Amino acid sequence: MNYLKEELFTLIKSDQRIFDFVLESGLWSWDLSRPEHQWMSPHFWGLLGYDSVPDRLPEAFIHPQDEYLARHFADAHLADSQAPCQAVIRYFHRTGSLVWIRVKGLAIRSAEGHPFRLLITFSDITKEKQAELAAQHEAALYNYIAASGLLYLVKTDEQGHYRFLNQSFCQDFGLDSQADLGRSLLEDVIKKDQDKAQALLTYNQWPTAAPQAMRLRQTGSNGDIRSIEWLLMGPTSSAHEFLLIGRDLTQNHKVERDFSLLIANMSDVLTTITPEGILTYASASWTNVYGYSLQETLGQSVASFVHPDDLAICMNALTLTLTTNTVQPGVEHRIRHKNGSWCWAITTAGVNELGGEIILTSHDITDRKAAEAELHHTRQLLEQTSQMAQVGGWEYNPDRQELFMSQVTRQIYELSGNAPVSLPQALALLGPHQSRLKRRALRALQKGQPWDEEIQIKTAQGQPKWIRTLGHVEIVEGRCQRFYGSIQDVDEKKKAETKIVQAQQQALAASRAKSEFLANMSHEIRTPLNGVVGFSELLLKTPLDETQQQYVKLVVQSAQTLLDIINDILDFSKIEAGHLELSPESIDLPELASQVTDLILFQAHQKNIEVLLDISPDVTRFIQADGVRLRQVLVNLLSNAMKFTHEGEIELKIQSLGQQDSGLTRFRFSVRDTGIGIKPDQHERIFEAFAQEDASTTRRFGGTGLGLSISTKLLALMKSELKLESTPGQGSLFYFEIDLPVLQDAPVLTTDLHHLKQVLIVDDNATNRRIVTDMLALHDITCQHASSGEEALALLQSTTRFDVVLMDYHMPDLDGLQTIRRIRQQLHLSGKEQPIIMLCSSSDDPLLNEAMRPLDIDARLLKPIKMQQLYQALSRLQQPACPPDQPLSATTVLSEQALKLLIAEDNAVNMLLAKTLLKRSFPQATLLEATTGRQAIEQFVDHQPDLIFMDVQMPELNGYEATLEIRKLETHHRTPILALTASAVLGERERCLAAGMDDYLIKPVVKAALLSALQHWLDRKPV
Repeated sequence: MNYLKEELFTLIKSDQRIFDFVLESGLWSWDLSRPEHQWMSPHFWGLLGYDSVPDRLPEAFIHPQDEYLARHFADAHLADSQAPCQAVIRYFHRTGSLVWIRVKGLAIRSAEGHPFRLLITFSDITKEKQAELAAQHEAALYNYIAASGLLYLVKTDEQGHYRFLNQSFCQDFGLDSQADLGRSLLEDVIKKDQDKAQALLTYNQWPTAAPQAMRLRQTGSNGDIRSIEWLLMGPTSSAHEFLLIGRDLTQNHKVERDFSLLIANMSDVLTTITPEGILTYASASWTNVYGYSLQETLGQSVASFVHPDDLAICMNALTLTLTTNTVQPGVEHRIRHKNGSWCWAITTAGVNELGGEIILTSHDITDRKAAEAELHHTRQLLEQTSQMAQVGGWEYNPDRQELFMSQVTRQIYELSGNAPVSLPQALALLGPHQSRLKRRALRALQKGQPWDEEIQIKTAQGQPKWIRTLGHVEIVEGRCQRFYGSIQDVDEKKKAETKIVQAQQQALAASRAKSEFLANMSHEIRTPLNGVVGFSELLLKTPLDETQQQYVKLVVQSAQTLLDIINDILDFSKIEAGHLELSPESIDLPELASQVTDLILFQAHQKNIEVLLDISPDVTRFIQADGVRLRQVLVNLLSNAMKFTHEGEIELKIQSLGQQDSGLTRFRFSVRDTGIGIKPDQHERIFEAFAQEDASTTRRFGGTGLGLSISTKLLALMKSELKLESTPGQGSLFYFEIDLPVLQDAPVLTTDLHHLKQVLIVDDNATNRRIVTDMLALHDITCQHASSGEEALALLQSTTRFDVVLMDYHMPDLDGLQTIRRIRQQLHLSGKEQPIIMLCSSSDDPLLNEAMRPLDIDARLLKPIKMQQLYQALSRLQQPACPPDQPLSATTVLSEQALKLLIAEDNAVNMLLAKTLLKRSFPQATLLEATTGRQAIEQFVDHQPDLIFMDVQMPELNGYEATLEIRKLETHHRTPILALTASAVLGERERCLAAGMDDYLIKPVVKAALLSALQHWLDRKPV
């Protein structure tokens, strides 16, 4: 190849063109007749990074896309010397990069013009080509940005006027790419950002010549505010233009703002730490939860906040997070609060791939941990309690057919070990109760009803044991999910209950024996006592000397005291045993008040004490209450008042306090006396059983001390209480208030007293005068008062005349009889001229009866004055007068009738007493006798009596059996049958009424009670 070099050298020397050509660059010579012969200067290989000539031809280094160009770029020149011969060919550099080489060819031709050599020069234009490509890329990028909907491209002059606007910017801000040229950028920036925008457009104030970035808020086409980040290129010296490339960050800002708001308000704590554990960020919740400020937190090691016992597990989790670059499950640990306490948190960790920091998210679980601790404590307590109470749990899953039993349940069943128990095995322990529990479980499954059963089982060890089993079923969407419940060992309880039942049976037997004993004792005591009391009272009516009368009175008092003691003990026993129940019934309240006051009239007459009955006019006549118990309370209070009063008066007052919210009417009952009174320090003690004011009281007045205690307990059953006001030496006031249903809204006033205008009331007792005045005021009758006989005579001597004079018998100085006698004899006022009604305390005073006959007295009324009796007596003043020796009452009318009364009594003494009492009060009556129940039936069939007194205990047939037979024999009307019994125990009255009897009289039967019962039942009997 040296000949080419020599030839080239010759050509360079001989041809100036070749010499100039060679100087431009490297040289490449190619023998066209032998193409494989090529020579090029070492400079070419240096351009490709080689120090020596490689063993490959130059064609091997050409870029594949330029191989064709390299082979054919000289074809035209070789054919025509005037055709150009040049190209740009890419070669691979030794490093694999591209080297751009511009080649120029010159064909050496023969004299004939045929080319035989091709000289090629080459020069490296890589940098130029790269610059050209960069310019092309920039142009393409510029065009892309200008047409892009993602970026804004704007040009402005130095004053901020638009020179160019791309379509995206115009569309978003409502501008026209041509019409708005010259418009100021500042017009679209909000006022707060205009100074910042102006500074940005002032190039000489830029801190560096590098492009500047700034965020401006501008008004969009629909009036919304958008946040735009602008990148400003400095102005060129020739164009004096700013190029602004912008992007809309409004949504990014919203996301950032929302994220910041989320971080600020999240309850979880967000922190970041370096791989070394240094805190670099903490959310606001860090301060809220743990109390540390950011200044106290950032830059500190996270380990300084973690509990020492939890540090190892936390560090292991962080190490695992860094090595695996994965989020690890939460770790529960404690973080120290600023106040020194420890807070529980569960923390998850993840790695930020961009910054390499670890992101920690902590959720505070302090409350949960406290709840878990409390739950654990409760569970322990429950387990301990279950052990002590022997209550276990069980659960059965029907899908898995698995039965779970708690440890206590296994202990109750005496199951050894912890081996699972199947349902059939558990049911087998229930023995004969298995089918019943299966039925209960089926009912629970069908109707959702739980069961609660006490059954006796046989444990796994064969021991009988009582258990209580409770079961429930859990049904979800109509399908049974599980059965569950509890088992309780109640074996000891059952044994105790058995003992209690046995004790109760023994107690009931003892109670029955006690009741029978009390009934028998009551009967045995009352039967002879009936004769003692009855005949003693009759004996007092016969002529006796003073000593004999004193002895008989002592007998009566002793018998009455004994009777009171028996009654009190029986009542107290019933109340203490809880066997006393109220039986509400319709009650005639004025009648009841009359009855209870009548019971103390005999004693009052003997002690010369005035008995007053004050029933307010607005008191309803009929109420609904337990009349027996209400009467008992009032009798106790009146008896106490009589016992402790030596002179003066005793008043029973009944008032209506109006209707209550409950619809019931409140009544106030009070008993006032002028007796010895009670010391204040003894007010509570006297209500205790067997207690009196002091021991001397018992010695002086007698009694058991049970009366007030019984009354208090009876009132408690009526939801009331007994109250006391008392002054020693002046008297006492006992009262109680009770709410009762009323059966009539107003007092009944049926008597017409229009012929009466003015009445004179002569009575030394002011209270009695007031009571009678109130009664007459209801008929608009005017009353004048006289407190003595002398005062009455003075009034009658004047010209004043009265329609009637109500004259009290017992008055000091001049009594009623003496006053009436002087009216008739001295004032010469006959019965027609001046009607007079006598007020007295007894109807059984023969001397009084004898003295009244010649004085032309119109009528006689017993105290306390009853309203209806007073009205009836006054209304009869215009009618023929009744005999003055008898009080005007229903009893007087009955005494004149030819009644047939049957007495069934096996005790001869009691029979004689009853006959004597009835014969004295009803002289026209026919008295029939029967000493057995069988005889009573026969007498009823033969004589059809108007009323029967039936002793309960009689031979052959007792009173109950005889009454039942008589009721069967009745044809036309019901004959009143009144039980005579010495038994006052619980249930005796009910037993009598259930047998068909109409009323119940307890022996000893006093005259007043006997006459009251006769009057009551014979008035009802049809004529």
